[in-house]
Amino acid sequence: MTLGEQIRQVRRNRGMTQKELGMRVGCPENSADVRIAQYETGHRMPKKERLEAIAKVLEVNPEIFCRRSPDSEKELMKMLLWMDETDREWVQIGEPEEMEKGSVLLVFTEEAIQEFLKEWMKQKDRLNSHEISKREYQEWKWSKPALADE
Repeated sequence: MTLGEQIRQVRRNRGMTQKELGMRVGCPENSADVRIAQYETGHRMPKKERLEAIAKVLEVNPEIFCRRSPDSEKELMKMLLWMDETDREWVQIGEPEEMEKGSVLLVFTEEAIQEFLKEWMKQKDRLNSHEISKREYQEWKWSKPALADE
């Protein structure tokens, strides 16, 4: 998922128009929707300060937005969470014996990633057992405190 697709998905989930978001992050009223559309389509990239303002208005952890491939544990975790948002089901999380036959098992040896994956699996299980709604599951992913800089 591109940065623009990520912004669009969260904005839509929040029930905001491009114009509303643009105006709330400081764009002039006459071009607010155009600027957000440019970000969402990838024609422009928001500067760091603007991306932080977008995250604040959308009430998400700014770290959830990814611009590039992962180069740290946090980047990998964010990438996996966004991959889970697609309809392609690229990512399955569960115990090895629960995986579909023929699936490839990927093992992470980094303790921080293992802990993150265990926590994610618990949240996914809660979603699948209807303990939490899809929106609550998304909120958990979008505000995941372990992804914030310490």
